[in-house]
Amino acid sequence: MDKKNLQHPTFVCIGAQKAGTTWLYDNLRQHPEVWLPPVKELHFFNTVCPHQQLLGVETYNHIIISKIWRNFIAHPSLTNIRWLKQFYLEQKSTQWYQDLFAKVPTGKCSGDMTPGYTTLDERGVAFARQVLTDSCKVFVILRNPVERLWSSLKMNYRWKGENVQKEELTTLLDEMRIPSNYLRTDYVRIIKLWQSYFPNFRVFLFDDLVKDPLNFLFEIEEYLGIKQFSSADTLMKKSNADKKNITLPPEIKKELMVEYAGELDKLETLLPGIKARWFGQ
Repeated sequence: MDKKNLQHPTFVCIGAQKAGTTWLYDNLRQHPEVWLPPVKELHFFNTVCPHQQLLGVETYNHIIISKIWRNFIAHPSLTNIRWLKQFYLEQKSTQWYQDLFAKVPTGKCSGDMTPGYTTLDERGVAFARQVLTDSCKVFVILRNPVERLWSSLKMNYRWKGENVQKEELTTLLDEMRIPSNYLRTDYVRIIKLWQSYFPNFRVFLFDDLVKDPLNFLFEIEEYLGIKQFSSADTLMKKSNADKKNITLPPEIKKELMVEYAGELDKLETLLPGIKARWFGQ
């Protein structure tokens, strides 16, 4: 990476949701050669060009006083206050997005880590291509689709303060099948679409993060063109994890595996061996 002529952001992680992106954000924020925004998910492209199926369904960047306060306490500075003001209060535009990276220290690479970008349709990805530089590296971390759906559902129930274990199985299945979830797990569509616009697009697997966090981090750093660096404070940290470790009901797992079998057959052409790795077939 030519660090003398960096244009920002230098990389974008598009997800997937519940596939280790918060863990990666926490670790890369410790890296001496990386600058990441005070807010992990910028939600620019999926706010300006949302997928048609999600119009009026998903909104982002709400002004939550407690969240703003936590961001400030983590990095108490006048620069941080100005950044948060710009992020939450100013009108979103291409200039707004680029200005979020205006204060990146000289020589550092920078990134946008927003899992919501996996939901973009071609219009949204084409817009991202217009905004991002030719050298920008875009990557995705994929997770077993059934496990990803279940982890996402549990997170939503935690946010609502409800007990997922008390819900009817049919209701859980219906929630896991909403367009928002399907778009985030339509891996063939995601890979082909982003690859067609970004030659530097790369796929990583959540399985590798679980198996060997340090090596996974080193692979990401190598791809980004930065030196190997890790922090003991964040390397083994589990971000946004289900502390109760509630397991997926076998009835739901069986039904979803049947539903996604065909999709994994298609994914095999892009990632040979993935079906056996995820579904044991």
